[in-house]
Amino acid sequence: MILLLACKGPASPVHTGDTGIRPPPPCPVFEAWQDQGTIPTPPAIEISGIAVSGGRIWVQNDGGTAEIHEIGADGALVGTLALDITGGRDHEDLAVGPGPDGEPWLYLADIGDNGRSRTSVFVRRTPVPAVTQGTVVPESLELVYEDGARDAETVFVDPDGAIWVASKELDGQTGLYRADDGILHRLATLPFGEPPLGQATQVTGGDFGPRGLVLRTYLETGFVWPTHPGEGVLTALEREPCTVALAPEAQAEAIGWSDAGLFTASEGQNPTLHFHPLAAP
Repeated sequence: MILLLACKGPASPVHTGDTGIRPPPPCPVFEAWQDQGTIPTPPAIEISGIAVSGGRIWVQNDGGTAEIHEIGADGALVGTLALDITGGRDHEDLAVGPGPDGEPWLYLADIGDNGRSRTSVFVRRTPVPAVTQGTVVPESLELVYEDGARDAETVFVDPDGAIWVASKELDGQTGLYRADDGILHRLATLPFGEPPLGQATQVTGGDFGPRGLVLRTYLETGFVWPTHPGEGVLTALEREPCTVALAPEAQAEAIGWSDAGLFTASEGQNPTLHFHPLAAP
């Protein structure tokens, strides 16, 4: 087993009324990664998150500035959305998921904590804008870990709208936390750095998308826990992970699902936007 579950709620159903238990989905197959173009500096300084929805791509920089940048499939800047907040400290990841109204929202995660000294962290969310420009006042969600402060660089959103955070651990014992009423509950532990989860111990990015949960480290291998349409994170974690070869990147942190595959990018000046297309079925 590669994970320890301490569930505080039932996993997503895996049964069908007529055929009994649904077999697990196959591992997604990816074609060779592609160089899409360069994300210009500015805005790219320390890209640490990518989110995709409806064919549109957004990225965000590491640090205290609460800005979300839309880019084209070639990496070119389309527009910038500023989030009107106070006290932003270390934004580390970006996700798209259902908001309170069931429509796609952008989730900006202020969850970095190298010193593990923060009493709480924040996820800010706002509806996906028709045009990425101007300033918005987001909904601000303050979250507290049930087992003490953690450093983290990964946020993703379940199909039911639940927010998840994956911690970044030197020893590889990555905690997966689901938010509920302001508390981040640790529902699973993934031992990165041990077989089959590769040699790197620190999870630097992830996303939940059309083919399941993907997590990455600084190395050139990603891990996908596959799902059927409609299944959630807990069901994904009941399965063994698949691997995907990722493009080599100097400071690999950002990864995000599109319907057609995975986008990745590195921190640094003028980074390359990479795309890892799903093979045709």
